[in-house]
Amino acid sequence: MEVCSKLIFGSMRMSEYDYSVAYWVDLFYKMHDSGIVVHHVSSEYDSYVLYMTVLKEFNLKYPEKQISHLVKLAEPHFDSSDFNPKLFQSKVDKYLTELNVSKLWGIQWMWRGDLKNEISRLDNFKENIEILNSKVFELKKNNLIDGFYLFTYTNTFCELAISLSKQLDNKL
Repeated sequence: MEVCSKLIFGSMRMSEYDYSVAYWVDLFYKMHDSGIVVHHVSSEYDSYVLYMTVLKEFNLKYPEKQISHLVKLAEPHFDSSDFNPKLFQSKVDKYLTELNVSKLWGIQWMWRGDLKNEISRLDNFKENIEILNSKVFELKKNNLIDGFYLFTYTNTFCELAISLSKQLDNKL
């Protein structure tokens, strides 16, 4: 699907509004007709259940109008320090199944770990970057995702990610 807009609809706060499902379906329709065809979703938010209900209704009412998804995905989570490619894959598969799509427009990925221990978090990221990189390339090769975007939490993590990315690019 070709993206026509630089805007992405963020669904995370939908449940804060007392609007009917029909209202949201109409809004999805109007956004789609305006070129806003990518929705940012996260199963970590209360709004995800509402979003899924609206999406199913929208898909039934307008099956010819396809919506693409940018999904929020953390691996590792706060309680872990290592990247688990099998858990990462299972989270991707869960989104694909729940959203009823064969491909994600993108993943907004975050390495959480222990945010109170930045040095350890950075070291663990360095140790796991090649596994993560392989997994992302595998998902792209298997046509399961188009894009992979990083949410860093901190400037130091961002700087490390940029540096490691350049090193990986030089190996290709």
